[in-house]
Amino acid sequence: MKNLKLTLIIFTIFLYATEALAITKHAVLIGIKEYQLPRLNNLKGTVNDVISIKEMLMANYGFESSNIKTLIDNQATRSSILEATNNLKLTTKPNDFVFIYFSGHGTSSAQLPMEQYTGGLFLYTNCYVFSHQNCVKTENF
Repeated sequence: MKNLKLTLIIFTIFLYATEALAITKHAVLIGIKEYQLPRLNNLKGTVNDVISIKEMLMANYGFESSNIKTLIDNQATRSSILEATNNLKLTTKPNDFVFIYFSGHGTSSAQLPMEQYTGGLFLYTNCYVFSHQNCVKTENF
């Protein structure tokens, strides 16, 4: 009887401890293979990268599908990426884990109108080198 009580106490402590330490894992996965801007070459494999990363996160790292946002090609607009990252800011708790992955063209070019050379991502639609309104800068994350 003594061992059973001790076991129940340890089990109860374990349950509360794991619940208190519960970490939710979130991901935003972005893959752009086709670009509307003719001087940006289309890429091979970027969408497959996103699909593979998503499968790996769920199979090997305990991510829930409902906590993974994927944005592929024309879904990857500036507004949709900023919305996804802003949703993370609103829904994550301290100690949650956030993973953001981008597969596509990017730059740290001085041609982008940025105060610092922090880099930027070229998106599917309307992302011209001299137009920062349609690009996502790394400082936006």
